[in-house]
Amino acid sequence: MTIRLVLSCVGILIVWLAGWMIGFGSHLLVVYGGVGLVAATWLAFRWPLISVAFLLLSMGGYSIFQMTPGFEPNALLIGGGVSFQDAVMSGMLVAALLRMRSIRARLLMGRLLAPTVAFSSWLFLETIRNIPAVGISAPGELRFRYLVLAAPLCLVLALDGDRTVKAAMKMFTFIAVAVPIALAPTVLYLNGWTFGPAHRIFPAIVSLGILLGLLTLWYCRSWVLWPKMLLYPLTVLGGLEIVVDAHRSVWLAAIVAIGILWVLDSRLKTIVRRLGLLLLGCFTATAIAATTVLDVWSIVGERTNAVLTLQDTAMWREQVWRASLHYFYASPLAGRGLGLYWATYVPEMNTTVELFPHSQYVMVLVHLGLVGMVLLLWLGLEAWIACQRSAKSSASRVEAGGKTSELAKIGLAALGASAGFGVAYAFEPYSLTLVGICLAGAIRANLTRRDASARRPVVTSSRGADNRTRVPTEISV
Repeated sequence: MTIRLVLSCVGILIVWLAGWMIGFGSHLLVVYGGVGLVAATWLAFRWPLISVAFLLLSMGGYSIFQMTPGFEPNALLIGGGVSFQDAVMSGMLVAALLRMRSIRARLLMGRLLAPTVAFSSWLFLETIRNIPAVGISAPGELRFRYLVLAAPLCLVLALDGDRTVKAAMKMFTFIAVAVPIALAPTVLYLNGWTFGPAHRIFPAIVSLGILLGLLTLWYCRSWVLWPKMLLYPLTVLGGLEIVVDAHRSVWLAAIVAIGILWVLDSRLKTIVRRLGLLLLGCFTATAIAATTVLDVWSIVGERTNAVLTLQDTAMWREQVWRASLHYFYASPLAGRGLGLYWATYVPEMNTTVELFPHSQYVMVLVHLGLVGMVLLLWLGLEAWIACQRSAKSSASRVEAGGKTSELAKIGLAALGASAGFGVAYAFEPYSLTLVGICLAGAIRANLTRRDASARRPVVTSSRGADNRTRVPTEISV
């Protein structure tokens, strides 16, 4: 009863605080904001997939046009610095808290519950500690940088069966792959048909979504089945976008994710098939470079060399990271908390950079200190263990939706991609959404298998005193 009361109070507090931020002093807008967030909470509780779709379309889908002339970054602002996606994420968080009021939901979380509560509590403390000094900037930075973490929590608790997991996979791949590729000609037209590292088609977050969507479509075909006649050209177009736009953070995410899948499925037949696909990709890239103005190998070589020799933005990031870590050195255990502006003096540039340092690891260390980083790693480790356990024990298990092992392995790949992408960017919705979907399926598969094992009768043998007779006995475990 105490836990349910606390979670209910926290949910009400989040709704009230977000409504107050939207209103920003206007009593009428506070009421409207509160009503809107109650509606967002009801939507996330009743139809979580619609909330996730709104989140992906507002944070990723709208960003498809980010590189076009006249893009309006504040088009989704509601008021008081709060945007539409903030309301959606707040509703998802409150819906997750409402679900966690039940004992069944807390048991479902299993070993994920402790690190989730610990990290969330530390994040909350690091936010309220700075409110007396910076006011609503502290919760403002919380919702801007960390509120997206509510998405996987909401999905783990809301997806209550294989059919809902399958529907979530279909929704994710459609938004991540079909939407941006369908809109790519429009983006190219608005950009005057120019492309390349200096004239990118999509921002990094959209490229990451395409990567994860394509990996899901190829690796989880028992869960979401697109015709190969459609999947082959989409893969070529998506792969070209990832290479041509040359987001090195996406390349790193691809290397980590594909490497994880390669290690998890190391059968000779699979390795030969993947080597064949790799050679085919290299041949295609060479043919494109030889017959068009699109020199893929030149782009890859130039961007890779810039990382190795610390040129262009790679050098800028390295310098800003080192300068930003001075905040961490000043308070290594607890960090400086949230809400303080990023104003970092960079000696090599002889200037002050007032930008986010482009690394979720630097951000967490500065905001939350070593304690926050350890808690975040603990949470990620438990998510990894949950997926890995399901991947190992469900290799041949087929649920109503599809093979559980496929779901668990793509979840591990998404975790790896998120970790790689986070080297240069903050938390984003694509990998977190995919992790939440896969965790929901993996955790429930683990529980189903454990319950089935507990109900299975075990046949034992007992010997008589003369050691000659065996009496079979059934024991229900």
